[in-house]
Order: sequence, then C-alpha cells, then structure tokens
Amino acid sequence: MRLIKLRGAAALLRTALVDVEAQQPRPRDGDLKEGAAAPDFTLKEDLYVSIDQMKAALDQKRRLVIADARAPSEWLNLRIRGAISTPYYDPKALDDIPNDGTWVLAYCACPHHVSGQVVAALRARGYKHTAVIDEGVFAWQQKGYPVVAAPGFKPPPAPPPPPGSFPALPAPPRPAVAGGRHAANP
Repeated sequence: MRLIKLRGAAALLRTALVDVEAQQPRPRDGDLKEGAAAPDFTLKEDLYVSIDQMKAALDQKRRLVIADARAPSEWLNLRIRGAISTPYYDPKALDDIPNDGTWVLAYCACPHHVSGQVVAALRARGYKHTAVIDEGVFAWQQKGYPVVAAPGFKPPPAPPPPPGSFPALPAPPRPAVAGGRHAANP
C-alpha cells in the first residue's frame, strides 16, 4: 500500500514539473523588443551590473534577456518580470538565448553564485554581452521593482537585507554627562 502511495506522489510530482516547464517562456525575437537599442551598461569587475542600471534599461525599453539561474520552482514562486528560467544546472536552457549582441543578464538569490555559473557558461559559448545582476532578486524586490509570483499567489516577502548591505545608521546619542559620569550611570 505504501509503495502505491509513493508511486502516486511521484506521478503527481512529474505532472507538476511538466506544468512548470510548460509555463516557462523562452526568448523569441518578438519578446526581445525588435529594433530596440541595446543598453549601455557600466560593469563592475567586468561582470556585474547593478539593479538600478537594469531597471533603467527596462524603463527605456532596451533589448535584453533576463535569465533566472535558479531552479524552475523558484522561478515560478518569484521572479523579476520578464525573466526566463535558465537553471544553472541545465545547459540546454541556454540554447534558445540569442547570441546576436543582445545583453543577457542573469540573476539568482545568492546573489552571485549560480547566476555567475550561467554567465560563465554563456561566455564559454562566445556570448559577448553578458552580466550578473549584482544584488539579486531579493534586492530587486526590496527596491519595489516589478516581480511576478506563481499564478493565484502574492509575491512572498523579501528576506531582510544581509548585514552591511546598507549604510550603517549613526549611533544613538549618549545621555547627558553630569559630574563626569553618564546620567544613566550615577
């Protein structure tokens, strides 16, 4: 009886994965803003583009591909609007991305690890205009930039930023000194 339940669960999981794969868009010429100008990015360390530069390029309707390097289930749960699923562990996911000078920007949640693997794989294939979105999907979400959640769900809240990612707040003022000692410590 237990084996039958496990087989049923496996079949359900396979069906769910097929449904996720069917929902994943692939880049096509029509999706890439035909005739749009390429963005002009200033890369940090010849690899990283800031989310603010990417947002400006999107607002200017520039031609680019946004590649989500995370697993398809994470892409389905929360993604940058317009992103395609290109899991870092699936080289075939890169086959549909045009190598015609279009900028390809990859992101993850780390924010660099798996997106760096996707960019490295693209560069190994000869792609010249590639970059890692420096801060990742959660920093994008924290800035209030557009994200998409699974159908019928609201986007999950972004986790708090890691320590040191924003400027430190000044220390609170100390209590007044009375007679050479702090008022709080008479």
